[in-house]
Amino acid sequence: MAIILPTHEPFLQTKAQVLVLPVSADGNILHPVLMRCKSLFADNYQIYYKSAMQGELRLGQAMINRLQKQHTGLGVQTGRTEYIVNLITQEFVSHRISSQTLKIAIKNLKPKIYDLMRFNGIRRLAFIGSPLLMTHLDKLPNINADDIASIWHDIFCDITRLTIELHFSKDTVLPIIKNHLKMNDKLAKMLTLAIVVELVDTLS
Repeated sequence: MAIILPTHEPFLQTKAQVLVLPVSADGNILHPVLMRCKSLFADNYQIYYKSAMQGELRLGQAMINRLQKQHTGLGVQTGRTEYIVNLITQEFVSHRISSQTLKIAIKNLKPKIYDLMRFNGIRRLAFIGSPLLMTHLDKLPNINADDIASIWHDIFCDITRLTIELHFSKDTVLPIIKNHLKMNDKLAKMLTLAIVVELVDTLS
């Protein structure tokens, strides 16, 4: 299963090959980290903004762009980033995000990530969850960090060899994710044999 890693580490210092940005269909951006991504990944923003202005973006859509240009600066480490995902999680930037909309968007993203893993060797992606928790016009968000982590976990639980970073601001309590490791038959037999041998040695 995919490993889910909630973290307070700065999003733009990740070593992930894919960055997933939750954005609105209207082309507007408010969150400061997303604003930084706008300048760092200008080619991606131009494609996203043009699609928004032409009314081509829909709720739940996952638009992937291969990175062309990047401008790094202080506190930024984007050398391993290969793809940017614009995940359309709201109609307008001032709207609150529902867990159902996020779930649909991540489900739509899943087969695209699977293809990137299969054909391009992608093994790590980073999602910034902080914009989903923003308060707009004194309205509290409809979703919390636990909801976000649970959705990613439930949808990607059958994908192996993938690490998913979930980035939150330091004032957000990180969700606890149980990343269970399933033993294959060979490993289980080896462990069983080792226990039997140790038991025999103890009794002899």
